[in-house]
Amino acid sequence: MVPGREHFTSQLALMGIDGHGFEVLTTARDRAGFPSSSPDGKRLVYRSADGQRRWLRIIERATNRITNLTQGLGNDNSPA
Repeated sequence: MVPGREHFTSQLALMGIDGHGFEVLTTARDRAGFPSSSPDGKRLVYRSADGQRRWLRIIERATNRITNLTQGLGNDNSPA
């Protein structure tokens, strides 16, 4: 973690265009960002971080199952 930044966090959420149906998809500890949807809308790829490194994860919309797409010491960011 970066000293002094331990309290920063982010989550992914979805909401309908009418403002209804708000749903949080990830936990605060995931520090999620930069989501991108699959063409069929069934999956989202996003960046996850722990303060020192970044990796990519995929969330299955039907089950909210999260799978690591990349891992290790990389610095993956901004999936599309």
